[in-house]
Amino acid sequence: MHRPTRLAARDQVAMEPMQLSQTRFVKIDGTHVTAAVDTAEDARIAVKELRHKKRELTHLKRALVRQRKAAQAAAARAARRRKSKPKGFLAKTGAVIDFLASLPAVFGRGEARMDLPALEREVKRTDEILHNLDTVRLQIEGKLLHLT
Repeated sequence: MHRPTRLAARDQVAMEPMQLSQTRFVKIDGTHVTAAVDTAEDARIAVKELRHKKRELTHLKRALVRQRKAAQAAAARAARRRKSKPKGFLAKTGAVIDFLASLPAVFGRGEARMDLPALEREVKRTDEILHNLDTVRLQIEGKLLHLT
């Protein structure tokens, strides 16, 4: 039985769009967050939904930050490898062997193909949604104070 590795789970986050759980009162459209409540009871449920969404997005952001760090490390390793040119026959032979040894890693792992600017945009977008969730939650809690 094959168990997915943690890396595979992290790679899925960047490849697929965000899939968050369904809610009754809270709607997220892009980075815009709205909550449609009519009664105090609906407002309490909406606050719970907002807290749940915040937990989901925080988990997603953590995975994106991990991916970004891995991509930055891979880019740094690639830049270090490009800097030095082998001199001499033995060094060039060693470079060819290193290149051939690295081929399976290049074709087998998603880590080397991560897009840093896309990850940065996704982290910023997640931050903006988290901020908007907090804003809506504060507005609802303020209205709840006046309703009760």
